[in-house]
Amino acid sequence: MPPAPGPDLIAIPGPSPVPARVLAAAHRASPDIYADELAQLNLQVMDQLKRLAGTRAHLAPYIGNGHAGWEAASANMFAPGDLALVLTHGHFGRSWAEMTEGLGVTVERLDFGAAAPDPARLAERLSPTHLEVIDESAAHAGHAGANGTGFGTHFRVRISSPLFTGRSRVAQHRLVYDALQVFIDQGAHAIAIEVL
Repeated sequence: MPPAPGPDLIAIPGPSPVPARVLAAAHRASPDIYADELAQLNLQVMDQLKRLAGTRAHLAPYIGNGHAGWEAASANMFAPGDLALVLTHGHFGRSWAEMTEGLGVTVERLDFGAAAPDPARLAERLSPTHLEVIDESAAHAGHAGANGTGFGTHFRVRISSPLFTGRSRVAQHRLVYDALQVFIDQGAHAIAIEVL
């Protein structure tokens, strides 16, 4: 007996099968691009994306495939000459590393081969060899951003890490700020960084 016909499926890495209910919902006329309905839908989607990203900042939609997402991420995080640590695990990780090198970024690969990425190995690579965090908030009482308690708003970070090797001062500071973003969001006003 021949197999029963069914929906066409793409069986290559990357695309996921689209559920039937999503396909059914898409079977409707395109909206009027000049009407308010599409503008309101766009605002709603942007608000939901902000919530998903955990931000209240502006978003810039970027339409493209996964490779376009790689390029957008690398182009927005790194400048030519910066050093990027890329975890590779198979073809796509290696491809992302190669694409990032094409932007003029120096890429260090942490290759996990066919094994799943090991958080302990990554932590070892990223660990600072020296770290001091000094709360200098009391010295900034009355300044912008001070909260009146003398604690928790102004800090000095003294740090050294192999991750800083070959990076510009701006790139080094960006790494520290990115690592501390949750604390900045919670009220840390100023962070002085000394890379040792």
